[in-house]
Amino acid sequence: MNQTTDNYPQTPANPVDPVDGVMPEVIQCFVDWLEVECKSDQKAYHILKAMAQESLSRKTYSQDKRRFTAKEIALLTKGSMDMDATKWLNWNKTVEKYWNSRKKGAIDFARKRGLKHYPMIQRNSTSGGQGNEATYEIIAKFISENENRVVPDVKFMNLGYF
Repeated sequence: MNQTTDNYPQTPANPVDPVDGVMPEVIQCFVDWLEVECKSDQKAYHILKAMAQESLSRKTYSQDKRRFTAKEIALLTKGSMDMDATKWLNWNKTVEKYWNSRKKGAIDFARKRGLKHYPMIQRNSTSGGQGNEATYEIIAKFISENENRVVPDVKFMNLGYF
């Protein structure tokens, strides 16, 4: 009997992120949610749709292969890079603002599909400088207890005394 292997679980040299296993269904959920719930002519919608579709084609790749630079997003969205991609993208004022106003809908959509994770967008900052571009990606976030609760609309509640 080998004590190190029989009594103590071995940690693999390169542990696999358990969330990576759910990424294909989370990315597909994101694509479907965008198409069903969010379809519009807004720039942020087109950016997220391009990211989602390209992520879907890379759904089995490692997380670092599903990250995009502003230039890649501009190319995916507009088909060209004839502009300053970072200024055009304007993540905080366009994409993040659009996402924050619709995030709850994405969580609800994932929950209705029976998923334990929902799609989330993420900006990965760098220290800056040439060759150190920010990247953007779709990640999976666990649907927490707080996000699972349905909060009633206060304006329709009877706030009278018993």
